[in-house]
Amino acid sequence: MLQMDLKQKEVLMSNRLNLVRDLIVNDELLSILRTNNLITEELQEKVQANPTAQGRASCLLDILPRRGKRAFSRFIKALNETQQKHLTTLLCSNEGAMECTDLDFTDLACDYWKKALDVMKNEIECPDMHLMKMKVLPMAEDFRSKLRLQSDVYRLDPERKKLAIIINNKYFYKFPERAGSQNDIDNFSYLLEQLHFTLIRREDLDVVGIKQQLEDARIKLQSGLYDVFVCCIMSHGAKGVVYGIDQNELNINYDILTGFSDQNCPEMVGKPKLFFIQACQTASENPKSEDGTDACPAVSDKGKAVWSNSDFFLAVATAEGYMHGVILNWDLVLSAL
Repeated sequence: MLQMDLKQKEVLMSNRLNLVRDLIVNDELLSILRTNNLITEELQEKVQANPTAQGRASCLLDILPRRGKRAFSRFIKALNETQQKHLTTLLCSNEGAMECTDLDFTDLACDYWKKALDVMKNEIECPDMHLMKMKVLPMAEDFRSKLRLQSDVYRLDPERKKLAIIINNKYFYKFPERAGSQNDIDNFSYLLEQLHFTLIRREDLDVVGIKQQLEDARIKLQSGLYDVFVCCIMSHGAKGVVYGIDQNELNINYDILTGFSDQNCPEMVGKPKLFFIQACQTASENPKSEDGTDACPAVSDKGKAVWSNSDFFLAVATAEGYMHGVILNWDLVLSAL
C-alpha cells in the first residue's frame, strides 16, 4: 500500500503530543475509519487492545502513516464526524496543511457531493438534489469540559430561546428567478430546527417588507427572552447590498446589521448574532430582465463605514466582486460552517 505523503506525516508528527492527549479513539471513530477502508478489523482490534485512552490514540497514530495516500484526509473527515473539529483545526492550521489534506469531492463525501460538483460544472438543474439532512451530534463530553474553562465561549442560558429568521426572494418583478432556492431554505431550516431555534420563514418580500421583518425580529429580541439570533437573507444582490423583489436595494451594513447593534438592540449585548447573506457581491450584478436589458439599479456608495459592534458574525456566500455560479454553492457554504 502507498505511504502517506511526507507533509501529512510531518503534520501528524508535529502535533503528536496534543493528539495523544486529546484524541478520543472510541467505537464510533474506529467504525468510521473501518467503513472508509482506513483500517482493517485486525488493526481495529489492535487499537482497542490498549487499556488507556492515550495508548489507543498512540497506536492509531502509528498506523495512519502506513494506510495510503488518502489516509490523512479520511482521518480528518472522521474527526469532523465525531465532533472533534478542534483537532481538525489543529492539524489544518499547520503550514502546508491545505496542500496535504487533499480534501476533494471524490474523497470527502457521498453521492450528494458528486452530483453537486456535476451540477456546478454543467450549470444544470438536478431534481433529486434536495435535503442534505445535516446531522447535529452531541458534543463530546471531554471537549465540552474544556470549553467550560475558556473565557471566550458564549454562556447560553438553557431557559432562554434562540431566534432565527430566513428571508428567501425567489421571484422578482424583473430579475430572473433564483432557481434552486427552495432547496437552500429547506436545508437551512432543517439544520436550525435540529438546533431548537424558533424559526420564522418569509418569501418574496420587497425592501419595505424585509425591513419590517427585521424590525419585528429586533422587537422580539428586545423582550430579553433570547440568547442567540440568526438571520439569513437569500436574494439577488450586488456589492454591499441585497435586493428586494421590487429591485430596490438593502444595504447590508446600514439596513440590516445596524438594527441589531448594541445601541439599537441592547438586550443582545454580549450575545451572538449571526448573519448569512446569499447574494452576488459584484460591483453590479445586473441580472437581465425579460426584455434583455440590465434590470439592476445603480448601487449606492453608502455603507462603507467599518462595522464596529462586537458579537456579530457575517458570512457572505460569494466573495466581494464575484457572482454566485449555480444553485448549489450555498449548500457548500452551510456544510463548511
